[in-house]
Amino acid sequence: MKLEKEVTLDTYGLSLICFNENFTQNEIKELQKMYKRKIKLTLEVEEPVLYEVERKYLSDVISPFRDRVNYISKETDIIDDYETIHICYDKKERLLIFPMFKKNSVYKGMKLNKEYTLEELEL
Repeated sequence: MKLEKEVTLDTYGLSLICFNENFTQNEIKELQKMYKRKIKLTLEVEEPVLYEVERKYLSDVISPFRDRVNYISKETDIIDDYETIHICYDKKERLLIFPMFKKNSVYKGMKLNKEYTLEELEL
């Protein structure tokens, strides 16, 4: 996720330097005008693969057979606007399929068709 914000650089530090160097008030104001700039800060925030509530739910679901889980994945369902969670277990012989949910409504951090280990999901 990208967060962007336009900010004005603070010239307080510049004022202190100018004051210590014996600049006049007018000189300080001129320097502040010259160095006052608007900049756009962009911060990229890495979202977790699972939010805490999703992690807790999956952890509770797999608790009876946790040691037999091979992977968990998010898949596109037959209906394109929906997705579902697949839990593969027992040496990839069994598959538990969750009910469908609207695309990008939950499990947003999971990539489609990627087979996640329990460690990758921090379960």
